[in-house]
Amino acid sequence: MLDVLKRFQVEDALIIIDQSYPFLERSARNIPNIEVLRYENLTVYDILNHEHLILLGPTIQRIQGCSHHEGTAEDHPKTIDYRKKHPTERNEPSIRL
Repeated sequence: MLDVLKRFQVEDALIIIDQSYPFLERSARNIPNIEVLRYENLTVYDILNHEHLILLGPTIQRIQGCSHHEGTAEDHPKTIDYRKKHPTERNEPSIRL
């Protein structure tokens, strides 16, 4: 694995996997600035914290499967706006004496 990373001049990377790859995970532990994560544990912080992002083919398919949820509108939670209106933004007219 180190030879491949050197060939592509990768010194800081996040490798995202779809299932357990013990050999890959153990070998990456010995390389500084290389981290291996399963796609379920992936966060935006992890992505932005590394210079390179390496995805295996099956991982890409799994991530795409998670992002395309099929279902009706009833399957999705309702969005409620809890922001309070400013006192001057009332629906009723304000009366000043």
